[in-house]
Amino acid sequence: RGRDGLGLDQPRRVGEPGNERGRSRHGIAERGVTRSAVLGQFGMAMGAIEQAVALNPSSSDAYRNRGILYDKMGRYDEAIADYTRAITLKPSSYETYNNRGLAFGKKGQLARAIDDYNEALRIHPRHFGAHVNRGVAYTLTGQWDRALEDFNSAILLDKNDPAGFYNRAMFYRRTGNNELAFADIQKACDLGNEKACGMLQPMQPERGPR
Repeated sequence: RGRDGLGLDQPRRVGEPGNERGRSRHGIAERGVTRSAVLGQFGMAMGAIEQAVALNPSSSDAYRNRGILYDKMGRYDEAIADYTRAITLKPSSYETYNNRGLAFGKKGQLARAIDDYNEALRIHPRHFGAHVNRGVAYTLTGQWDRALEDFNSAILLDKNDPAGFYNRAMFYRRTGNNELAFADIQKACDLGNEKACGMLQPMQPERGPR
């Protein structure tokens, strides 16, 4: 809880089933390379992932997991290369398209990011994270109608996740709809987004007279 969107679909152990609900997760896994990565033990995590790649070089999950670690380390070109390899091995992996889109976005390549979110949503139209992430990319490129449509879609998919409300609030704030922005920030805060809670007081004057 308390996400802001722009979320990676997290690593899973090779051969472990994915998250069928298709939401981007920020939670800490209880075991394996994910926990090591979140705790900043990048060397230990990389060693485990490299071993997984060596043992099973045809595993899409192994390359995807290494790509996520590279992403966390800020090594976006290497992350993209691993995500691309994972997609080659498993073209149906909407999670990996979502993650590669994030890496492209962090490099400022928003058109390529949107292409990847489009593909993720073609494969899995109800992928919460890809709707949020594409909405952010559309916002950053001034495609207002498309951005709002994505945030609305995300909220319809999961009204208990603050990421949709938080990012729609940022969209409304950017487009000058401060009343709507405040309402969404309040909702995101109510759902546990600490960053949104911290923005409530500064945003109140923007609402204007009632």
